[in-house]
Amino acid sequence: MAEISKNDLMFSQLVVTFQSAALIQLGRVKNPQSDKMEKDLRRAQYSIDMLDMLDVKTRGNRSEEEDKMLKSALMNLKMSYVQELAKEKQYKDTDGGKENQAEPEKK
Repeated sequence: MAEISKNDLMFSQLVVTFQSAALIQLGRVKNPQSDKMEKDLRRAQYSIDMLDMLDVKTRGNRSEEEDKMLKSALMNLKMSYVQELAKEKQYKDTDGGKENQAEPEKK
């Protein structure tokens, strides 16, 4: 069995840290500090961008397992981000949650 180095563990922990932050910011996981579901898509995008940067900067220098872990995290987070953006657009398109209803004609 291959020995896991300190740097291997730290890389995995870094990915999990940004992944967890993004899931909280996407409103998918309860914030453990506030014990509430919160959503901040701007911060979620930043966390995802940090993982993208980590992908670019470490490309060709990761194990197969690290590569799968990072690629899977990015794919799932990006799909969740797009879904949350669509929900926000739908909410805005319905006038803040109210159905767009035509006003009665005034005579």
